[in-house]
Amino acid sequence: LPDVVIVGAQRSGTTTIFRLLSEHPQVLRPTIVKGVAYFDLNYERGLAWYPGHFPLRLSARLRARGGQRLITFESSGYYMVHPLAPGRLARDLPQAKVIALLRDPVIRAHSSHRHESRRGFESESFEEAIDLEAARISGEAERLAADPSYQSYEYQHHAYLERSDYAPQIQRLRDAVGGDRLYVVDLPG
Repeated sequence: LPDVVIVGAQRSGTTTIFRLLSEHPQVLRPTIVKGVAYFDLNYERGLAWYPGHFPLRLSARLRARGGQRLITFESSGYYMVHPLAPGRLARDLPQAKVIALLRDPVIRAHSSHRHESRRGFESESFEEAIDLEAARISGEAERLAADPSYQSYEYQHHAYLERSDYAPQIQRLRDAVGGDRLYVVDLPG
């Protein structure tokens, strides 16, 4: 299981940090994808499902040289904003360190809109998407919190301003994992 979880924010450098850490000889990444999406989209699969996305202990031991300790990690841009992910992460990975990457909220929102548009999840202009956001995501965070099996397309793909409102997200993370396990990085641009 991961020693470190990078929780986002989306479009704040999670992929860049993932790639950089993946190159380090003492760091093990998930075996297939950057973000396993366990604590947000796949939690109902259960904790037995999650470790299957990381290298086997035997592989890790073979890769370790001279008794060096290897660090395992994953990275997801949705964990930070999903209302249940911080509590789930705290419960299931009680020793893991959590890294929250932040970026200028306006630049992040624009980048997120471009990202969702390129992926086919957004058809509106940035201005129109911002105007529509409140209606699109109205009640979605509450539904996600109330029903652990609920998934929200709108909240995942159209919460541009919501994802840029870092204070409540950081507070929720701090409340769940504690300040000693949370490292917040404010990245330029």
